Amino acid sequence: MALRQGAPHIALESMSQQKPHYITIRNIKAVSLSELQRFDEAMTVLRSVLDVDQPEQKDKHTFFKETITKVRTAIEDSNNKDSLKRFEDIETALKDRNLIDDQTIDQLITSEITLKKKNKNLPRGMPKMAYNMRHKKDLLG
Repeated sequence: MALRQGAPHIALESMSQQKPHYITIRNIKAVSLSELQRFDEAMTVLRSVLDVDQPEQKDKHTFFKETITKVRTAIEDSNNKDSLKRFEDIETALKDRNLIDDQTIDQLITSEITLKKKNKNLPRGMPKMAYNMRHKKDLLG
């Protein structure tokens, strides 16, 4: 809401205490920082998903295409060639790892929440035998 009303500083402040791995938080932070012309910090947010991305990971940490576009536009408008080059390198890495999503922030915020049912047949509690005893049994058995 604050971003739409031209108040990126308020959006950024409200996101400061939130967990950075949430997709909405990452995207709002990147846009807010770029609109405040804090490009190095915006690029740090963008680069952060590259550090945690692993090929076997199911739930990728992504950015929305609209976020990437808004950050690019803010950097281009600043005529900062160094920042633009660094941004383009990050954007290429994000594209190469398929970490840019076509969904928008509005679509995510207004999407239906679905709950996953937990499998109740999974074993619970402590195993019958202590870990160190199981290990000895494996060695002796």
